[in-house]
Amino acid sequence: MSFEWSWDWCTIERQFRSLGGKKGEQAGASVTYELPDGIVASALVRNGRVAFVRYLLEICMDPKSLSPEQREMTYRRFRQKYEDLVLIATQAIGAPKFRGSFGDTGFPEDSLAEDLSTWNFGDVIVRIEWSHQDRELPIVLLMRFEPCAQN
Repeated sequence: MSFEWSWDWCTIERQFRSLGGKKGEQAGASVTYELPDGIVASALVRNGRVAFVRYLLEICMDPKSLSPEQREMTYRRFRQKYEDLVLIATQAIGAPKFRGSFGDTGFPEDSLAEDLSTWNFGDVIVRIEWSHQDRELPIVLLMRFEPCAQN
């Protein structure tokens, strides 16, 4: 299976709209689209080229309001959804190039995720991760797509 990704902003914006997206915030070089089912798509754009595309698949905005038991249940739910997505991606495009937790050898330096898996797929790096970086910050499950370094 091969995949050709276009990294120009006009193409990505058309893709967001074709998914039913409605343009949301634009903050500096980042543009956000609200997609159906509560998914938030965003892209970081530099000089008309897309540095990465991110899909926030699920978010718990206020984890500090949860009891310790509720927070642990939320962690388990996010971790299970992460595992389910990794399984689906593995069946679709093969074994991940990297799969691990924060602090593991080979863990990407630009991530603070709890758990993360990456695949090289054609000219694209695919990431699935879930994170909770701090008690005050949201818990998120996301997919990220970025060009391979040579692009």
